This record gives sequence, structure tokens and C-alpha cells, in this order.
Amino acid sequence: MAHAFLRNEGSFTCSICLDFLTVPVTIPCGHNYCISCIAGFWNVEDDKGIYSCPQCRATFTPRPALNKNPLLAEMMEELKKPEFRTACLNQGQKPGTAFGRRLKCDLQRAFMLPSMK
Repeated sequence: MAHAFLRNEGSFTCSICLDFLTVPVTIPCGHNYCISCIAGFWNVEDDKGIYSCPQCRATFTPRPALNKNPLLAEMMEELKKPEFRTACLNQGQKPGTAFGRRLKCDLQRAFMLPSMK
């Protein structure tokens, strides 16, 4: 499961601000956003009372509660560590993109369940 998640680079970026997720939340359809980005997006939809996902357009009524995704938040914190930036640079990637092959391997090992190691 961790391997499939790590293959999708978009899992680490918010499709609203196009940056790394900050205080990541997962909405009912399964897409991830920065809490401030999706809250702002939904604030515009308050008058309609129907809230949608910016990616898949799934609709929700009432407005879903936004709770931090702790696993994704932990992964994002790991991406900020210097050793991951170094791995990224060693793979010829720009700092901040963090999607070099070695980085994916390091993250996969870091977040595998004990039974998968």
C-alpha cells in the first residue's frame, strides 16, 4: 500500500495552491488538500450549502468536518528533513520537488508497516 501511494507524486501536493501539503486533510472522496486551501474553497460555496471536491467534483452536504490526516502530515514533515533534500539532489531533482527515486525508497522504508519490512 505504501508503495502504491508513493508512486503518485500528486499525493504530496495540494491541487489548489500547487505546493506541498500543509496541515493536510483528506475529504470524503479521498482527495487531499491543505486545510486552509479547502476551507477557503468551501467558504465560497457556503451560500449554496453544497460543497464540492475541486478535483473530482464530488458533492457533499452538509459541509464535511476537516480533520488533519496524521499519517500524511507525518510524511510531509519527513519530506522537509535535510536528508531527503540531499537524496533529492543526488538524484538530479530540484530542491523542494522531493520525488527522486532514492527519496521514494527512503520514504517507503520509513513508512512501511513492521510486517512489510
